[in-house]
Order: sequence, then C-alpha cells, then structure tokens
Amino acid sequence: MKLSDIRAPKGANRDRKRIGRGYGSGQGQTAGKGHKGQRARSGGKMRASFEGGQMPLHRRLPKFGFTPKFPKVYAEVKLSALIDIQADVIDLKALTEAGLIRGTKLDGVKILGNGEIERAVTVRVEKVTDGARRKIEAAGGKVELIELSPRPMWIDAARAAKLKDEVIDIDALKRARLVPEGVTRVHIVKRGILKTAKTFRVFSVSRQARRAIEAVGGKIEEIR
Repeated sequence: MKLSDIRAPKGANRDRKRIGRGYGSGQGQTAGKGHKGQRARSGGKMRASFEGGQMPLHRRLPKFGFTPKFPKVYAEVKLSALIDIQADVIDLKALTEAGLIRGTKLDGVKILGNGEIERAVTVRVEKVTDGARRKIEAAGGKVELIELSPRPMWIDAARAAKLKDEVIDIDALKRARLVPEGVTRVHIVKRGILKTAKTFRVFSVSRQARRAIEAVGGKIEEIR
C-alpha cells in the first residue's frame, strides 16, 4: 500500500445540506425554520425561561430566605487540632500563635467537633458546635463564648507614622481621627512609603507593612 492509496472511509465526507433551494431537497421554502415569526428570524431567540409573556415559573414560586450582603466569616478549627496547643486557655491569641488561624478579615473563630480531646482546657471563642462542646466538657474542660468582635479597620502604616506619638495604638489613632470611636481593633497595611520609625501597638500587621516598619527601625507589638 502506498500513501497515495489511503482514502477516507465511505460516508466520512458528506456534502453540506443546502437549505432553501426548493421542495425537492426537503428543506425548501421555510428552510426548516417553520412559518413567519420571531423564531424564523435571525437572532430571534428567547431565553429559556420565557413563557410567551405570561408570568414565568421563577416568579410564580414564592421566595424563601435570603443571602446576606455582608455574611459573617468564621475561621473553622477542628477539635483534633487543639491537641498540639499547650496553653490551658485556648483563645484567638493561642490559635494564631499555633498557626491555625491566618488572615484578618474574620469575624471570629468556630470550633468544630472533628476529632477528640483528652485534657481539660478552657475554650474561649465566638462559636462552638454542640458536638465539640460535649467532648470538651466530657474531658473536664469548659467553653466560654465571647461576643462577636467587629473586623479590624485597615490603616496605612505611612499615614499612621506621621502622627507625633512615638507609640501608634488605638488611642493615638482615635485622637488623630483616623479611627472612629466604635472601632476596637486595627490592622496595619502598607500603601504609602514609610520613612519614620514608630512603635505600632495594634491588633495585627500585614507582612508588607511588617517589613517596611522593621526596615526603618520601627517596632511591632501585636495586641490580641
């Protein structure tokens, strides 16, 4: 067999069906589109839920519940992950130091009932599942639910460093009106160019801001 002898199998190549070229083709006159109307025109398609103008199904059915515009975001921690923490009181600070919580855009911590715990500890977080509560209390520990704390407010490190105070904390930021009265936690970020060495005593500091503060000789004291 030669390369020139290779042919496509029979039926592989078919001629294109020419429509609108007479009744004999089976696709003449209306060319398979039916009689005149919106559907017979080019671009005359309608959405899948269109029912000819009557009230569509998705509007006839009643509404139930809603999706919150600003949902609460919790850092979920399994009960089995608490075994490696040596502290007797497990709170936000202990979980952060253990590397179980990352990020600042959180509304709180939620302990899940996955796993077991064998020693008595005091869990002080915003939410605990029923299963986790039973296991903690069965081991001799206790659960202390705290109020949901608001998210920290983001403040530029360069802007905060322009204050006359040597220590930048929540009180200094409130006196400078950079933070409103209702805010209890501040997260320092890097947006501008930091030139002054200051001591930042705040809730948390981003990695970029931490490098910029330490580069100019500043200090960071995180308050949890």
